[in-house]
Order: sequence, then C-alpha cells, then structure tokens
Amino acid sequence: MIRDLLDHPPANINQLRDVLDSRLACYVITKAEDNAINAAGFGTRLVPGAEQDPWARYRAAGIDPDGFASYQGTGVSRMKQLD
Repeated sequence: MIRDLLDHPPANINQLRDVLDSRLACYVITKAEDNAINAAGFGTRLVPGAEQDPWARYRAAGIDPDGFASYQGTGVSRMKQLD
C-alpha cells in the first residue's frame, strides 16, 4: 500500500482517507492474545507460506480474527480533523 501511495499520491485528504478506509483495518487485542502470538513464534515474523494473509499470525496462535470488532478510535477522529 505504501508503494501504491508513493507511486500514485492522492490529490487531497479525502482521497487519502478513502484509500486508508478501504485498505486498512485496526483492531485491539488483549495482552493475553499478544502473548499467545509471541509464544507461537510470530510476534515479529510472518507465518511461512502465508505472507499474503494479514491474519495468519493470529490463526497460528489459535486466535480467530473473525471474532474481532473493528476499532473506531482516535486515529479516525484525528483524520477527520484534518479537513
């Protein structure tokens, strides 16, 4: 995504917001879930063979990302303030 943004920069903040809204997801996990990911060996590395799956590390640690609720925190509000 970063390469795409550098190669094709958005014309304005609204276009940037549209790109980010359509391509990014933000979730909050518990400390226990973070510990499980680290214990599985994927705290700082990708699951071999699953480089295109952003949720593979969670699944490898026994965490089902389908149960996550999307985070609508301060990052979204801050972007709206940039208008």
